Amino acid sequence: VLGSCSEYAPAPRTFTTNTLGLRDEPRQLTPPPGTLRLVCLGGSNTYGAAVSDHQTWPAQLQQVLRERTDHPVEVWNAGVAGYMNRQKAALGTRLLAEARPDLILVQVHNMGRRYRLMNADLADLLATSPGVYAENLERAPDPGSGRAWTLFRVSGLWRSTVIGFNRYRCSTDRDAWSGALGEAEDARGVAAIDDLARACQGRAGLVIFVPPPGYGTTGLRDLGLPLIDLTTSDFVEDSVVTQPFGDEGVDPHPGPRVYRWYAEQLADRLIGGECLDHPTDCSPRLPDPQDPGDEEGPDGQP
Repeated sequence: VLGSCSEYAPAPRTFTTNTLGLRDEPRQLTPPPGTLRLVCLGGSNTYGAAVSDHQTWPAQLQQVLRERTDHPVEVWNAGVAGYMNRQKAALGTRLLAEARPDLILVQVHNMGRRYRLMNADLADLLATSPGVYAENLERAPDPGSGRAWTLFRVSGLWRSTVIGFNRYRCSTDRDAWSGALGEAEDARGVAAIDDLARACQGRAGLVIFVPPPGYGTTGLRDLGLPLIDLTTSDFVEDSVVTQPFGDEGVDPHPGPRVYRWYAEQLADRLIGGECLDHPTDCSPRLPDPQDPGDEEGPDGQP
């Protein structure tokens, strides 16, 4: 039980972690017979940093889908605060094999280099995740890039030279230094999501979900994957669907009522795109509106 981290959500709030390490209700890896399983990947927006367990958008999406369809359905919250696209893809790849979901929703928001835990031992981090060198230091070779990488790992002089160069760049042009590294990590993230989508082919559907805050889509739109985008208005005949909450609606950590709106919009598109009946061929869209004026009565009259 913690105090609030958002002006839009009440305090206190509750957090529960299940045996699989997810912020979710108890789940079994083996899917129950006849149950449609959706796994939601994302950062703190999916995790629901400012709300209690039952108020996150995955939890509310599960509720809405159960209300609106006859499908037995599970919606897993596999969001982790601070996760970037490469981390989401890695978790998604593991859950694809272990949990066998029918559909994966990838919420995009965070951009740039991966976060690390505060007070984490940097030496241990570099030993277990050597990619952190190239992610945070310009001119550091990528792991596994042949002789250059081998020499970089054993040469303290080379590492010191690279660190010195980066300290100088940071002191003279911090934006250019951080921007180039962030763009490189974004590109790795896009490639990782693309790899996850390829792994899903024939096994599960994959849909990109862009919430109203709208960050983190650089390069992902070019992959041609099914997309649910709540940053733009959807025109249905003469009506426009927009988020009605003002500043709260575009906050990355909104309150429960905004997450309920997410859930309703997602359900509309997933149902309209036949994603529950044919997950691997999912094409999320709003249902076509039915105009009562076009319906004919028994005598052929409107």
